[in-house]
Amino acid sequence: MNPQNTTIRSFASSLTRRWRGAIGAAMVALALASPAVAERETTTPTGWWWLTGVDLGTVNAKIAEGYRMTDVEIDDPFGPTFTCAFVKNTGVHAKGWWWYYNISAAEVSQHLAAHNARLIDLEVDYINGERVFSVVMVDNTGDNQKAWWWYHGATFNELLDLATANGARLIDIDSWDENGVRKFGGVMIKNSGADAKAWWAYSNIDLATVASKLSGNNARLIDIDERNPGTYTVIMNKNTEGSYWWYYVNTTMAFLNSRADQYGARLVDVERYTVNGQTRFMGILLNNSNELETELGDLMRDNTDDGEYGFRLERVNGPTIASIMPDYVFYPASTVKVMHHLAAMWFVDNNPAVTLATPLTVYPNASDSCSDDHTGQPFVMEPLGVVLQDMMWNSDNQRTNAVDEYFGRSIINSINHSETGMSWDTIIQHKLGCGGPNNDPANAMTLRDVNMLYEAVAKGEVFSTDAIRDQFYSLMIDTNWFSDLIDAEAPADLAASDLAEFKSLVRMARKAGNISPDASGHEYRSVAGYLSLPEPECLGGRDLEYVFSIFYDDVIISEGWGLKPAADELLRGEVRTALENWAACANEEFCRTDLNHDGTTDAADLAILLSQWGPCGGCSG
Repeated sequence: MNPQNTTIRSFASSLTRRWRGAIGAAMVALALASPAVAERETTTPTGWWWLTGVDLGTVNAKIAEGYRMTDVEIDDPFGPTFTCAFVKNTGVHAKGWWWYYNISAAEVSQHLAAHNARLIDLEVDYINGERVFSVVMVDNTGDNQKAWWWYHGATFNELLDLATANGARLIDIDSWDENGVRKFGGVMIKNSGADAKAWWAYSNIDLATVASKLSGNNARLIDIDERNPGTYTVIMNKNTEGSYWWYYVNTTMAFLNSRADQYGARLVDVERYTVNGQTRFMGILLNNSNELETELGDLMRDNTDDGEYGFRLERVNGPTIASIMPDYVFYPASTVKVMHHLAAMWFVDNNPAVTLATPLTVYPNASDSCSDDHTGQPFVMEPLGVVLQDMMWNSDNQRTNAVDEYFGRSIINSINHSETGMSWDTIIQHKLGCGGPNNDPANAMTLRDVNMLYEAVAKGEVFSTDAIRDQFYSLMIDTNWFSDLIDAEAPADLAASDLAEFKSLVRMARKAGNISPDASGHEYRSVAGYLSLPEPECLGGRDLEYVFSIFYDDVIISEGWGLKPAADELLRGEVRTALENWAACANEEFCRTDLNHDGTTDAADLAILLSQWGPCGGCSG
């Protein structure tokens, strides 16, 4: 997620203000109706973004794109400049909301009352002897209603006492120096009903103690704030849901981004500060992935060390089913050979002078093949079709380099980009088997791009006829790679003959690549391809087409793990569903009047029937 953000309006309510000595406090108590999950606890996937060191115009531009702020920090109150986290304001994350900066406590209360709102984030600065507030608030009506309180100017222990007195739990905390005295502000909600959680808050503890408390409490962080250099104030909740989450301290913007991308997470709390003149960040990441992304991501984390990994699965002409690190640029090894293959078949399709019988010059010796001067080097002549099949079936580097030299690398790149729409992040920079990732520049690929290539072919956007597309696939076909997965997922009531028929109709084309482990055990592996699963006639008989890709980039991979286990998990759900449907039709389990196969014959089925009403070509009577 690349970081790159107001004034708003709405509703009205009443607000009661209380003052406890020097502590500024505001409180609203409301009956709850199906309480919404607190901002830093929602794991339903959503679009998100974060910005740092930006001006008001940049913040407002991000908001105009449909994002809702969930966390705000004032980097420079006089600029002003901001650090903010956002979610896409849609679905379960959709709320009426407002934010304000550099205002007084009285103004905070006025805005809360005017909007019938509650705070979700509170930041306090002490400037020229005055407390200055920056806040994010959300609508506190309907399903969003919560009994809640906010305070400022308390000690840490006073905040805890207030939470106990209110039967509440803290959801946000901030602290600042006020004339040499550490002061605290916080937001809390009633700790009851759907919002009830075991929780803890600690202050002035080091990172080792934070880790110890998290482990002992089986908890996850909700908020982290630096109290003094090396010590922190934190809020943590019992992690009863088993949510995946991560936190980092004293790190860079680039590193936070890389971890969010790698883990399929979003930033729910971020603090910007300075260490020895360098801008640093602390942040909390919360899982932002769907079930498949979460499960496969966990498996890949457990079976790799160092480096990066990713995967992507899409329906052709349909949705993205799973995607982690789709735009990370990795070293593809032989997976990139599909670009040579596509360009060669494009010439077969578009240039009458090029056929699968066209002879190519192949230098069988590996070092000869890598050179640019072939003077005196032995060679053989082979038909293009043989060269392509050896390149795609056997991953032959010398045949790949023959294609590279015959058609020209720049032309191969240009054809792939113009015909598929892929970005120039994916590019062939050097011959295959000639230096690998140590080349500068090296070959490069992204999952998004290689899936675009396979999808463009599947959709008929690259080749002029199905026959050429079928030749493209046949020179790289591999229908047996998922045979064991199909056997494992086949329903017990699916007859052997029906299973055999299903398998006979599966189509697959893929290309994989790898660079063997170096002395430290780090290696590169990737695969990308096309898969077509048959749909039974009783459901329409349309093939279910997918494109998929996986990479490991400079990682140490556990023994027994790799591309095939990851691919099995990536496709397992789709294969299982296809087999279940195949068995249901084979066993005539679908009601023939249930045209949309939702288990009920109703108006929706009638609508499908009526949509087909009209002349029946070839029918009589």
